[in-house]
Amino acid sequence: RQISSRILAWLLYTGSLLTLVIPLIAPFLLKSVFIHYDSPHIVLTLLLGPLVASIVLFGLPVFIMGTISPYLLTLLTQKFGHVGSTSGQLFALSTIGSLLGTFLPTLLLIPWLGTHTTITLFGLLLGLISLPHIGTRKRTTLATLVLIVFAMAHILIPKNSTDTASTETVYQRVAINSPRDGLRYLQLDSGFG
Repeated sequence: RQISSRILAWLLYTGSLLTLVIPLIAPFLLKSVFIHYDSPHIVLTLLLGPLVASIVLFGLPVFIMGTISPYLLTLLTQKFGHVGSTSGQLFALSTIGSLLGTFLPTLLLIPWLGTHTTITLFGLLLGLISLPHIGTRKRTTLATLVLIVFAMAHILIPKNSTDTASTETVYQRVAINSPRDGLRYLQLDSGFG
């Protein structure tokens, strides 16, 4: 079994692309999951809807990103030896990263930039970290172009064409939604009021 930093970079790059997909597909997925509010099975929709949406949106990116720590531990142990001290240092850094990854977005980035931009920013950051280690110049150039396309998609694809007005508050996204039926709806995150 081959262990290399190039494979680690590709895992990180794949995780970044999957993270960048989340804000692009979330509006469509969430609307399709929660469109059945008036169905007789509203309790099932309210209970299973968020579960299904979370698994579809975050399942694969979290799975890929979850492989990085064990793979990195194997790579570092192979290079430096000393499994105990290497794993201790790696998991100490992982704990610091987890604390920063919990509090920085929650307390600073999401209130300041919004959820969509924060997820996009972290996806781009992961991709940029992985680029120098991807391999040949041709592969790095191709990976860079794909990352640029994903970044441009976030800029060019409209967030919601039926929104009359929308903003992100500290707690949630609020929108006035005017679909073609002539009525206006107050939309809080994915739910309607």
